[in-house]
Amino acid sequence: MDIAHIMQLLTNRTDNTLIKFISDKGENSCDVCLKFHEKTFQIDDQEKPELPIHPNCKCKYVLVDNPIVDVTASIEKEKIFQNILSSSNLSEDEAKQLADQIINAKKSNEKIRYQKLFLFFNGSKLISSDGKLILNAVSGIPVSKTENFYKLSIAGPVKQITQKVFDYSSRRQGEENQGGVPQGLYSIDCKESGSLLNGNFKKHGFGVNAWGNYHWLLI
Repeated sequence: MDIAHIMQLLTNRTDNTLIKFISDKGENSCDVCLKFHEKTFQIDDQEKPELPIHPNCKCKYVLVDNPIVDVTASIEKEKIFQNILSSSNLSEDEAKQLADQIINAKKSNEKIRYQKLFLFFNGSKLISSDGKLILNAVSGIPVSKTENFYKLSIAGPVKQITQKVFDYSSRRQGEENQGGVPQGLYSIDCKESGSLLNGNFKKHGFGVNAWGNYHWLLI
């Protein structure tokens, strides 16, 4: 099922449009997940548990009237889609594309597919996996740049604007010290945080303007 199908369910909701929470029920299942096992919810119920509940959560939602249909990814995709719309000025089509990219990337990455939160980089935007944070991002060495100038005004002197063009193609990503960070999923190693006020970044002369105030290791 895709977003279009979920939207149809939301629009044409009937008493049968119910979903059921199915916990993994393994030996490592937590009490929070187990207490929701086999409970039913309306598909647009804002109070239903949002999956994954915790890192490595393997619980799922199925349709009550068709229990073999796992709608977990579709519900998650719809939530991401709505978050992207509310946290950006992107069109619905652009938001759907990003939601699709996040879900598809998550399915293809066994290492972090069950993580509660991670980062997704698609070559031009850095996005939290819940869609609540979207940042324009650049990486690598620009392949070209153009220079423009503000007109002289009473407010101040002429200011130069430099517009840089980056290449995020697969070929370019493979060029060491030239290409951008590869597209895909990243998690943050919180133990490897640092500040530009000290440590290796200061030692190597990286400036705050280029790198921000803090840095974390992406894995």
